[in-house]
This record gives sequence, C-alpha cells and structure tokens, in this order.
Amino acid sequence: MALDPEQTAKVQAWLQQYSIKACPVCKSKKWTVADPVGLPFILGSNIGKALPSLPFICGRCGLTLLINLNNIGLP
Repeated sequence: MALDPEQTAKVQAWLQQYSIKACPVCKSKKWTVADPVGLPFILGSNIGKALPSLPFICGRCGLTLLINLNNIGLP
C-alpha cells in the first residue's frame, strides 16, 4: 500500500519533529521511506495481529528502522 499525499504530509511532519539523524551503523544520512508494512506477532497474547509500521531504510548499508504508524498519526 503506497502512501497517499495526505499520509505523505503526515510522515514529513513527523520527520521534522523527530528527524532521523545519521545511521548508527555506517553514519550515512541518506534515508528512504518504504511502503508501510504489517509485521505479524508470532508470540504472546497478540498472535495473529499485525504491528503496522513504516520502514526507514539507510541508503548505504540497508539498516531498516521501523516506526509504528500510530506514532506518526497514520491509521
């Protein structure tokens, strides 16, 4: 699912408030935002549910940070 313009604006506003600095692995400052994903819970009481996340990927080493969509203000 690609982000629509309204969702993209929310991501940009979040990034201005909580900017992702240099990658902790390679120190690059080039980040790419990928399409949202739902990570399945496989343990505990939430089995079968998904954690909606937005991946931020380092353009140099590929380190991927997942930010919860709810924290960004996306459904």
